[in-house]
Amino acid sequence: MGVFMTRFGAALLVTSLLASVPALAQQQPAKPAPSKPAASQPAKPAAPAAPAQTQVPPGTQQVDLVQLNGDWTKYCGEDPSIKKEVCTVVHNFGVPDGNSPVLSFAVMELKGEDQRLFRFFLPPSFLLRPGIRFAVDDGEGGVNEGVFEVCLPNGCIAESRVAKAAVDQLKKGKLLRISVKNTQNLEVIFTAPLQGFAKIYDGPPIDPKVLEAQQKQLQDEMQRRAEEERKRLQSQGAAPK
Repeated sequence: MGVFMTRFGAALLVTSLLASVPALAQQQPAKPAPSKPAASQPAKPAAPAAPAQTQVPPGTQQVDLVQLNGDWTKYCGEDPSIKKEVCTVVHNFGVPDGNSPVLSFAVMELKGEDQRLFRFFLPPSFLLRPGIRFAVDDGEGGVNEGVFEVCLPNGCIAESRVAKAAVDQLKKGKLLRISVKNTQNLEVIFTAPLQGFAKIYDGPPIDPKVLEAQQKQLQDEMQRRAEEERKRLQSQGAAPK
């Protein structure tokens, strides 16, 4: 990953992703919409389109995510290897009515540097080449690219170094669209809402003690879920055939 802003943020991104959803990476393109209802059954008025959404091309699977666990989190600290302050703004996203994060996104800023580092924690089972592509809203501000840096059992980390202008787009935007290719070479687009990003990015960092408490809570939750899964598997193995 290089020296640039890799120490801070990695732990939070990895430990906060309590579970991944590999099935999302292998979903088939959406089936055609059903035919219109019969004349005896009046059709319901169409719901208004969500802001900043664009039409999904044929052969593409779109996964609309929601923000989890409240607001974005901003934390800062000194990287002892370069003796400079690093600030990270991060959030987790999941599917509606779900409790586990599917994707994590972080913006990392090294004091005195012009570039910013965008870091994504994505589910596994995606093609590492050609990497990822991402844009804000309909992409009028340009499409950026990122590369996968490392894969873990529950997901992969992709990074992209961008200009400060890319952060300004996030502040003004409504949706971040992240595009990857699944193992069937089909495009999967994750949409992540940007609500509240600008306020947290421009605001003060979280108290380190509060951050430590949050991380401990996440680790405890991971252990609890792992124990529940272990007991569930044991009970299935012990069940009579």
